[in-house]
Amino acid sequence: MHGLKKRLAEGHTGAKLYDWWEINQVKNISKEKTGHPCQIPELVIERIILTTATPNQLIIDPFAGSGTTSKVAQMLGFDSISYEIDPKYCEIITQKVNSNQLGC
Repeated sequence: MHGLKKRLAEGHTGAKLYDWWEINQVKNISKEKTGHPCQIPELVIERIILTTATPNQLIIDPFAGSGTTSKVAQMLGFDSISYEIDPKYCEIITQKVNSNQLGC
């Protein structure tokens, strides 16, 4: 056994997201906080998009939640499609990106 399987078998769990990126979590007092309980910081999404997406690539978020991915994609000049089934969160997303083009 070698590589990742070996490390997992030895009990290693890997680095936590906030251990290798110095980004504050979204808390109740955060400026970007919405009514969603599991909101991801905009800076995390920005770094993910900038390190994985190519120019003119469509960003798709199948679990849009608070709309962070849509907002950040829009700020970075990417088109995006977001899916969210909870009407409460669709309203949060619409307010967040200030657009009626989200298709909720």
